[in-house]
Amino acid sequence: MIINKQIFFVFFAFFILHFSALAQTEQKGVVIEISEDGQKVPLPNVEVVAANAGSTVTNEKGEFSLSFRTLKPGDRITFRRIEKAGYEVLNPDILTNLFVSRQEEKIFIIMIKSDVLKDRRVNYLSKAREKVNAEKISEEKTLKSFVSKGLITQENYQKKLVELKNFYEDQLERIDSYLDRIVRIDPFDVSEQEKEVLELAQQGDFESAIAKYEEMNLIEAYKEQQTSMQRLKQSKDKIQEARKEKQENLGQLVNQIHRQIDLLYVAGGKENISKAEQMLKSVADSDPTQASLQYDYAKTEFHQNHLDEAMTYVNRGFNATDCNDTITALLHVLKGEIYSKKDMMNESLTELFAGLGILNAIRDRREVAHPVLSERATTHASIAQNYARMNNIDEAMRYFGFADEQWAILMREDSVAYVRNYSDMLVDYGRVLMLARNTVLAENYLNKAVVLTKQIAETSPGRYTGKLAAAYNNLGYYYRTQKNYSLSMEYLQKAEKTYLQAVNVNPETYYGPLLDCYMELSLLNSLQGTHDDAMMYVEKGFDVVNTQLKQQPRLYKERLARLKTIKATAYWYNKEYKKALDSYIDSTEEYKKLYEESPDIYRHNLAHSWLYVGICYEKLGDMEQAMASYQKSVEVDPIQEALDKIMEIQGYK
Repeated sequence: MIINKQIFFVFFAFFILHFSALAQTEQKGVVIEISEDGQKVPLPNVEVVAANAGSTVTNEKGEFSLSFRTLKPGDRITFRRIEKAGYEVLNPDILTNLFVSRQEEKIFIIMIKSDVLKDRRVNYLSKAREKVNAEKISEEKTLKSFVSKGLITQENYQKKLVELKNFYEDQLERIDSYLDRIVRIDPFDVSEQEKEVLELAQQGDFESAIAKYEEMNLIEAYKEQQTSMQRLKQSKDKIQEARKEKQENLGQLVNQIHRQIDLLYVAGGKENISKAEQMLKSVADSDPTQASLQYDYAKTEFHQNHLDEAMTYVNRGFNATDCNDTITALLHVLKGEIYSKKDMMNESLTELFAGLGILNAIRDRREVAHPVLSERATTHASIAQNYARMNNIDEAMRYFGFADEQWAILMREDSVAYVRNYSDMLVDYGRVLMLARNTVLAENYLNKAVVLTKQIAETSPGRYTGKLAAAYNNLGYYYRTQKNYSLSMEYLQKAEKTYLQAVNVNPETYYGPLLDCYMELSLLNSLQGTHDDAMMYVEKGFDVVNTQLKQQPRLYKERLARLKTIKATAYWYNKEYKKALDSYIDSTEEYKKLYEESPDIYRHNLAHSWLYVGICYEKLGDMEQAMASYQKSVEVDPIQEALDKIMEIQGYK
């Protein structure tokens, strides 16, 4: 049979095109080890797994080859795993910015023995702690001399000591994140000048290291490069090679500046921290086109509780021309956190969901690096906390569940890096589980939170002493709801003792939670019929409210309303119904003010407050006032208890 020539050529063309489409893109690479003596040597037997390419193992020369099924030159490479027992990637952040080469260039991955990295970290940490403690002792001596010379009063001296302790404890906690970046610096990726800086820092001579950095005048060099870059952008000929070189120089300078900032934070001290923050601001101001620079400074200001300044730079980040998906997501999340601190819950949720949507899209594109996964978990937890504050327990449960799943995955891969985030989430999730009456899971998570937080608090006091107190407090609350009053008392007393340690370190943060613990102890004593002890804790609570919280207006008003409710409850259980009524009326007045400011947050509280007023009137035989109170409760929020009371009075029950 003679085959038509046209049909043959069509078939042949299809055949060639089909198998050309199946051709794979190959990317070669090398895994290098930085040895204990600081040399670079090839690392064999490393498993390298990348999305769209499967798994391969490095040969004796450390070489590997990835065959991508559909990726093309210029596409981002997503590594799933780079693994050899006893080793870890020196700088995993770099892996998120590797692309299939357009010119068959090899990619290089640097690894280091885990023990070597650990030794580096221990060395830096011990030197940093020595310096911070020495500076703290020096400042304490200066304060003491001021007292002896009559320059400050004894009372003011004690206050300054607490502030000093708080500042340095906070510094020691913050060292960890900056330290991790310093110990992961590739010595072959820095200039000879910076090598000298790192050697000085490793020896604990932070002052000389910082002085060396200051001699390099990196901020001015960055500004000059930025100005030069802008001129090139505006020139008509737009010399590509010159622009590329300038851009690379800018990137190197930014990396150097961030290493200097990390060292300033690790070295500690008020002057160094002030320098670090000023450097972040200078870099952000000098190049408003870089969203990541605006974000870095905004994040720092957020942690300093400078919310308006943080918001200004977040908005500048959105307006920057160089803003990728990841930074856009992080800007939305940070904006949501700022709104949350301002009690603007709906605005907060809008921003958090916007950020989460972008993070989900990054995940769906399989660009899954650990920073994105951890940010996604953190964002789910933040959304859950907002819903919990708005008394939407079902949604809070749902989003804590998402966060829990993601932190569990991250914990399996690197428990050291994520244990603090995970323990924080467990404390909050356990509380919500209790409110949802999921008692089995609640007890499990709360006990897990105590164990993990206790481990961290032993090695990192300060903030985690307060977190441990919160874990104890939540477990005490749980056992009270289960009517296991002896265990409840045990954990609440542990919480009280631990909170008293925490307020010595950070009074501004932990006096509010200490007051919550006093209120729990008062309620527990009321339930056990020990009225005098219940009132003792009420009085302790009023002492905290009136002496410690007035400088924090929102916290003061919220805790005052709750404390008056607890006082009323103590009278109720002691069958002093008139006193209970008066106190419930007082707390209702406080909740009315809060409701006017933030209805989404305090609607539920005000409705219950009116309900309790009605119950007291009913107990005292004043059914008209009782009915009016129940109706006011329903007008604010139609809670079932108030509806039932109205129907009962009207004869429907």
